[in-house]
Amino acid sequence: AVRLAVASFFFQPVRVPVASIFMYHQFVFAPTPSTRRRTKKPECAHKFPTVGGAIVPVFRTCIFLATTLKVLALSATASAFLVAPAPPRGGAAPVGQVVQRRLHSYLQTTRMSMATGMNRGMEPSGSKSYTSIDAASDPDVIAESSVDPYVGTALATVREAYCAEHSDIPARAAEALQFVEHETSSKLSRGYMLSGALVASSLTMMVQMSGATNVLEIGTYSGYTAIALASTGATVTTIDSFEDEPESEAVFHAGVAKSCLPISLLKMKALDALNMLIASPPATPFDFVFIDADKTEQIQYYELLMGHPEVWGAGGDGRTCTMVVDNTLWYSRVLRSVGDPADICTQAVKDFSRHVKNDARSFVTMLPLRDGITVIQKV
Repeated sequence: AVRLAVASFFFQPVRVPVASIFMYHQFVFAPTPSTRRRTKKPECAHKFPTVGGAIVPVFRTCIFLATTLKVLALSATASAFLVAPAPPRGGAAPVGQVVQRRLHSYLQTTRMSMATGMNRGMEPSGSKSYTSIDAASDPDVIAESSVDPYVGTALATVREAYCAEHSDIPARAAEALQFVEHETSSKLSRGYMLSGALVASSLTMMVQMSGATNVLEIGTYSGYTAIALASTGATVTTIDSFEDEPESEAVFHAGVAKSCLPISLLKMKALDALNMLIASPPATPFDFVFIDADKTEQIQYYELLMGHPEVWGAGGDGRTCTMVVDNTLWYSRVLRSVGDPADICTQAVKDFSRHVKNDARSFVTMLPLRDGITVIQKV
C-alpha cells in the first residue's frame, strides 16, 4: 500500500486507493479451486454475497473491508507526508525531516522535468524531441533562406515553401502560373506582391469546395491569382487599373493568353467597376469574390457587394457565396498596439477586420496564410 501511495504522487493520487482496492478485490473474491468445483450451492448460500457466481464467506468480506480502510489510511498518510512543505534548512533536523526534505526536493524536480518534457514534445522519460523551436535555429532547416517580408521569419518562409511544394495546382494552369511567376520576379519591381503558390492553391481549393462558377477578382496585379481561380473551370472577371505598376498589365495579358482560360478584364478603378456592375448586374451573380486591392477602400467594396445580391449572391441553387480578402495581417503591423500615425493602410486593414467581425450578416474566419487571408460567407 505504501509503494502504491508513493507511486500515486507521481501520477494520479486519487486513483491509488481505487487501484489498491481493485487488487485486494481480485485477491479476496477470486474463486478458489474448491469453489470452482462446486456444482451445487449450499443451502446457506443465499445468506452471503456472491461475486461472479463464487460464494464469499462473511470473514473474507470483513477482511476486504478492513483492508480497504487500511489502504485508504496509508494512502492519505503517505500523500500528506510527501506533499508537505520542506522544513527550514538551517540547523540540525531529525532524520525524518531530512528524509522528508530530500523526498520533497526530488519530487519537485521530477514534476518540473515531466511538465517541461510534455510542453516541449518530450516523453515523460525525459528523452528530448525535436520541435519547431529547434528548427528556428537549425542551419539544416533555414540555411541560405531569404526571409519573406510577409511572414517575417526564415522558419515561416521555409515552412510556407514546404507547404506549397506539397500542395496542388490544376495541371491546366501550371505552365501559365510558372510563366507569370518568372515574368513578375524578373521584370516587375514589386514582385513581392504576387500572392504565391500556397495562396493560389488555397483559393483553388475554396472555389472547388464552394462549387462557385462565376468569380469576381478585385485587384489582379500580374494575373497570377486570376489564372489560378479560372483553373477550376469557373468564369473569372477581374478588375484592375494597373496604376500601381503599369508594366504588370503586359505580364497579365501574356499569362492569360498562355493559359487559354476564361478570364475577362475590367480595366478601371475598383469602385467605378463595382458601381457599373450594380447599375448593370451580370446575368449570373458572382458567387465567389477575391479582394486584393486598395486597403483603404475595402469596407466600401464589402458594403457594395453585401448590399447587392444581384452582384454577389448565392444564385438560385441556394449555395453559399464566399468572399476572400488578402493581406489582412498586413506585414504583421496590425499586431502593434501603437503604430505609425501616418500609416493609413494598417489602420484601414484593422478597421476592415473589425467591421466584418461585428457584422451579423457574415461569418468570418481569418487564416494566418502568408500575409493573412480572411474568408467571409453570407449568413
